[in-house]
Amino acid sequence: MIIKKLLFLFAIVLCLLGCATTPVKDRVSKAYTHYTLGLLYDKEGNFHQAIEEFRKALDYDSTAPSIYLNLGIDYIYNSQYDKAIEQLKLASKYDPQDTRPYFLLALLYASQKNLEETIKQYKQILRIEPENFIALSGLSAIYAVQEKFVLVAPLYEKILTIKKNNPFLFYSLGLTYLRINKFNLALEKFKKAIELSTKNKKDIYYFYIGVVYDKMEEKEKAAENFKKAIALNPNNASAYNYLGYMYAEQGINLDEAEELIKKAIIIEPEQGAYADSLGWVYYKKALELSGQKAEEMLKESLVEINKALTLMGDEPTVREHLGDIYFQKGLLEKAKKEWKKSLRLDPENKRVKEKLKKVK
Repeated sequence: MIIKKLLFLFAIVLCLLGCATTPVKDRVSKAYTHYTLGLLYDKEGNFHQAIEEFRKALDYDSTAPSIYLNLGIDYIYNSQYDKAIEQLKLASKYDPQDTRPYFLLALLYASQKNLEETIKQYKQILRIEPENFIALSGLSAIYAVQEKFVLVAPLYEKILTIKKNNPFLFYSLGLTYLRINKFNLALEKFKKAIELSTKNKKDIYYFYIGVVYDKMEEKEKAAENFKKAIALNPNNASAYNYLGYMYAEQGINLDEAEELIKKAIIIEPEQGAYADSLGWVYYKKALELSGQKAEEMLKESLVEINKALTLMGDEPTVREHLGDIYFQKGLLEKAKKEWKKSLRLDPENKRVKEKLKKVK
């Protein structure tokens, strides 16, 4: 009933405007009439009829970007995505400075997992609006999925010129720099996240500062920050595990390392990485023992490493650890088999290559 009243009023307005028009004006008038009817049908949720009116409008004006844009939107409502893409491309062709078609195209291409086309649309938006937060965020998310972190970093730097006091963004940029081994920049961003944070997320930031210091071979500073993370959040399983594993790798504080990792396992019992860490602590303890005690400790180590494999599936570090245990037990062929499995999973592992070279 509402649509009929609106159409009736619209017809009266057209009559009052008069019928004496030039051919060009007549075409424009008819295009506008059908376009307006399409908008009215859209208001009613009658997208099928709206599409019909927009297509009629194009018969009289085939260069109007707004018609193509609305037609594309209605095709999206009707789940006709290929047709929507076609119309949105035409909308951007006839008005290259309008970012709306590019946004819609980006969403459509992303839903189809066509990341290259999605990237193109976000770049078009940024060409017009270099500080568009949504486009910057969308593009950085795609590059992160593709593990192109070198490209993610400058986008996050740009985002931080817009959202200057957001600790999570500094944290995200810190993670990005960590992944590309720019450790000093990562530290700077994590510390800024702590400075800006007023919520209970600081333990995560301290944890990653610890990770960075570990990568930089500054073990004492790493331990200090893992302990800060634990103090702030006694349920931070990652901090317990990382600190314990770091001690095990150094062959120090092994009793403390065992306790730390066991706490992590209590918090997250199904985390395979923690079982691997505990197995590695037992292995390092076995190296300090001899005879039956060493053998019993290796047995405990084997139990935990196999548990890690059950929980995690094939993982190169776990396979390497299993090989190390077999080697220590004198089972050379089993050791070589596990090291080879590890190398297949991680062909660039120089440490495993060296182990295999020594036992040839």
